[in-house]
Amino acid sequence: MARYHIVKELLTTEKNFVKILNVIVNEFMKPLGTPGQRGGQLLTNENVKSIFGNIPDILRVHTDIMNGLEERINNWESNTCIGDILLGQSEELLRVYPPYINYFEVTKEALSSCDRQFPRFHAFLKCNESKPECGRQTLSELLITPVQRIPRIILLLQGTI
Repeated sequence: MARYHIVKELLTTEKNFVKILNVIVNEFMKPLGTPGQRGGQLLTNENVKSIFGNIPDILRVHTDIMNGLEERINNWESNTCIGDILLGQSEELLRVYPPYINYFEVTKEALSSCDRQFPRFHAFLKCNESKPECGRQTLSELLITPVQRIPRIILLLQGTI
């Protein structure tokens, strides 16, 4: 029964993480990458790429993990395992995380620089960060969640042994 509760907690945290990634993509990245905004595009495509990197790829991988975990929880039996779900995504995790984590300082600097340089972008950030879906977090705080996710998964899984 303890394994079930740990996997349930893993699923809950995975759902929260996917929700945060969706907020990043839908409330910040997509609107910034949309041409034809009144007054012109807020940031160049290069700026958008520098700030958001491969967040959509990370979102896709974690959506797959979340769906796999949800299916296992819905069909839980005493001998249910989840290792194959994570192992099945291991190549993708190894592909998407190193570039994001290795360039996270560049991401933070690009965000900070654009925030200082472009008043319309600054206003866009303040407006979007005040939305309830952001949970009173700044874009910078939201963007660090992928850096923190893998260590949190490891800590949760250590409880399944």
